[in-house]
Amino acid sequence: MDELVQAAFEVAGTTTGTLYQNAWTTYTAQNQIATTNVPGAVISPYYDPAGDVGWDDAHSYIYDAEGRICAQGSWIMVGYMYDAAGNRVAKGSITSWSCDVTTNGFQVTEGPNTRIALDQLGHQSLLPVLQPLM
Repeated sequence: MDELVQAAFEVAGTTTGTLYQNAWTTYTAQNQIATTNVPGAVISPYYDPAGDVGWDDAHSYIYDAEGRICAQGSWIMVGYMYDAAGNRVAKGSITSWSCDVTTNGFQVTEGPNTRIALDQLGHQSLLPVLQPLM
C-alpha cells in the first residue's frame, strides 16, 4: 500500500482501516474484518466461535476438527479433502452441508487419480488409484 495513503488512516499509531482501490475495510479488536465497503456493496463477514469465517456475504464455510475448510457453499456446495499432512488433495461436489464424507455425497471433481477410503470409524483418507504397468 502507498505509505501516504496508509499514514492518512493512522490514528495514534493504530491503523483503523485501509483505503485500496475505492474499498474501505475496518477491523475488530480481534483483527478480524468488520466491514469492507466497495463500490455498490458493504460486506460484513460472520465469524464462528472459533474465529473462522462462517459467511462472507457470498459464501458459507464449515471447518473440520483441524480447522480446515471442508465445505464451501453458495449456489453450489463444494467439499475439500486433505491428506495426513494437512495438504488439500481433492475438491468435489457434495449433496448435503456436512464435512462427513460418509453422508455428504462427496464426489471428486478435482485432484489426483484418487479414491476415497474410510476406516472402521469412518475417518476419510484418499488412496492413489494405481495404474497398470504398460
